[in-house]
Amino acid sequence: MKQIIIGITLLTKILAYEGGQCKKVDYEFNVKKFDALRVYIDFGIGRLNLSPGKSRYFITGFIDYNNSLSAPSVSLTSNNNIAKLKIDVEADMKFGNNDGNFSLDDLNINKDDNNYKINFQLPTHIATDINLEFGLGAANLDFTGLRISQLKMDCGLSDVRMKVTKPNRIDCDKVEISTGISDYNGTGLGNLNSSKYIIDVGLGTADVDLTGGSSRDMDLNISVGLGSLELTLPDHVNIKLMVESGLISSVDVRGLLSKGDGHYESKDWHDRWSIIEGKISVGLGSVDVNIVGD
Repeated sequence: MKQIIIGITLLTKILAYEGGQCKKVDYEFNVKKFDALRVYIDFGIGRLNLSPGKSRYFITGFIDYNNSLSAPSVSLTSNNNIAKLKIDVEADMKFGNNDGNFSLDDLNINKDDNNYKINFQLPTHIATDINLEFGLGAANLDFTGLRISQLKMDCGLSDVRMKVTKPNRIDCDKVEISTGISDYNGTGLGNLNSSKYIIDVGLGTADVDLTGGSSRDMDLNISVGLGSLELTLPDHVNIKLMVESGLISSVDVRGLLSKGDGHYESKDWHDRWSIIEGKISVGLGSVDVNIVGD
């Protein structure tokens, strides 16, 4: 199966503005003739909703924004029968006082400000790589029913809610999530059906639930700086964890048997169960590990 990279690029520089009217632009693309889809989403400030669509092969969506800001540029291109959706939202406004000096007071940046409202529904019958990069804002992501072959996400300063309630119908090559300074909550990530998860928790908080219907072996590589991580692992799997922590970091592992020196294993081991092997590095932050049912 050919790999798809979904990427959406939304570059947003929001500066102070006055007045303006709200404008809405609708989009629809047919990707049935393509083997794969690449979508890039990269926005500086705004609110994103991303979900599965009702159509197997159509991309639909809309963007609401104040017309004092730059109009979004949305295009679908193709190369080697792979479609590439690019959403570029860039707002360049004049700022500064009469002498041209810049002040932070000139910036009208608010986490709850809907400078851009971005709402897209993705097709459910095409393999998809997803590449997301957020600035300041919020994102609600529902990947249930999508055929995701790769996921890479940088949450930046945004509050992110993500869920996957049903198993992915294809293998996902890799999942990379960087939480930055955000508040990240992801449930059912085991349903992505990936063998490799890379999670980087910076200064923010992350609630990562790796339960789901996948039966694949899983490799975890998790790093926590000054932030906090709540990690939920599935039951009925064999688990091996290696936790490296500093003197003032906080680590609490429940539901696993401590083997000493930061090594933890499942209390019971079954040859027919899949295996989760993980390495967790903790700087000055905190990590809580729980097993479903314990």
